[in-house]
Amino acid sequence: MALLTRTVITTSGQDGWDALDHVVSADEGTDHAPRPIPVELWPELLDFITPRDALDICFAAYDRQHTDHAITAFRKAITSTQPDQASMAACGLGILLQEQGDTDGARAAYQHAIDSGHPDHGPTAAYNLGLLLQEQGDADGARAAYQHAIDSGHPDHGPTAAYNLGILLMKWDDTDGAQAAFQHVIDSSQPDHAPKAAVHLGLLLMEQGDTDGVRTSYQRAIDSSQPEESPLAAVHLGLLLSQLNDTDGARTAFQLAIDSGHPDHAPKAAVHLGLLLDEQGDPAGAQAAYQHAIDSGQPDHAPAAAFSLGVLLMEQGDPAGAQAAFQHAIDSDRPEESPIAAFSLGVLLMEQGDADSALAAFQHAIDSGHPDYAPAAAYHLNLLLQEQENMDDTRETCPQVVATVDPNSMEGLEGDIASGPA
Repeated sequence: MALLTRTVITTSGQDGWDALDHVVSADEGTDHAPRPIPVELWPELLDFITPRDALDICFAAYDRQHTDHAITAFRKAITSTQPDQASMAACGLGILLQEQGDTDGARAAYQHAIDSGHPDHGPTAAYNLGLLLQEQGDADGARAAYQHAIDSGHPDHGPTAAYNLGILLMKWDDTDGAQAAFQHVIDSSQPDHAPKAAVHLGLLLMEQGDTDGVRTSYQRAIDSSQPEESPLAAVHLGLLLSQLNDTDGARTAFQLAIDSGHPDHAPKAAVHLGLLLDEQGDPAGAQAAYQHAIDSGQPDHAPAAAFSLGVLLMEQGDPAGAQAAFQHAIDSDRPEESPIAAFSLGVLLMEQGDADSALAAFQHAIDSGHPDYAPAAAYHLNLLLQEQENMDDTRETCPQVVATVDPNSMEGLEGDIASGPA
């Protein structure tokens, strides 16, 4: 479509038509930026176009960041006698008004599209309205809008709305409603949301103690091979099977997550596999699993693996390896792993007779302020300084912390070291 204006061809002196800059063209935006249109032409253009043409003008104006003119064009397009165009315009107007912060106008536009009964634009508008109402804290309105999209049977917006509804109902503690919503998504086999719904359904069923249902849900997510949810579900399944003493099943699940190479879930699975193998008396396998997590560099799980590896190597009589592993955890500065690793390193160095290095490790744990390991480190530092007959330094270094430590509690705390951070 081009905007034509009557002009005079001065070379011949005859009246004629002159095509101005394109408003809409077949190749619009495919290999070039939107062509410029003089600002003063928009009002005239919007006055004489038909509702049928207005929808094309909406997008042309929006692409050129003429938001007000785009809104005007959308409003005109809504009056089209063509149901497809009118409902699409209403949905587009809702999106644009929502972007502009006009939530009341957006709600009205979305409702217009919903009321049209269009099989595509109606569910799209219902889903968008649900998101808008959820953001505004109108849970009942969001639930109704999502349900409308679900009931439409739309293959994409229906399952997507059901997934969002499930999340919303979880926050409401409506377990039955959330389960039904997630099951709807799972049954749809929608490739993006069905695996996510399966993971969430597994978590809900876990809270209810339905282990068979949990296993089924997690396995459904695993079988989807979806790159995010499949390894996540494998980790959850491994943890469940560990609790059920199904060690072979747990190992398989953890290994599946590890083999996925997921940057977060694979290291987490490696840590838990290491703990499992350590409990089973397979220190070599546990060490390999911990090292896998450490090598990943994942900031949450690598430090935990390093600490657990340090404990394992201490038990295996490898103090040098244990020191290196503890130091790795200390250097992470993680609020749990760094203090417990520093305390553990201090104990190790103290047993080896390296008093100066042990003092530094205990001091690191003390400085962390951790509610458990700072006092424990202070107690051991006190013992060490007493052995060095330097009680004055003890009082200057940690007089308040030492005074609050119950020596009888140290045995239990040291017994918990092998289990790692809570």
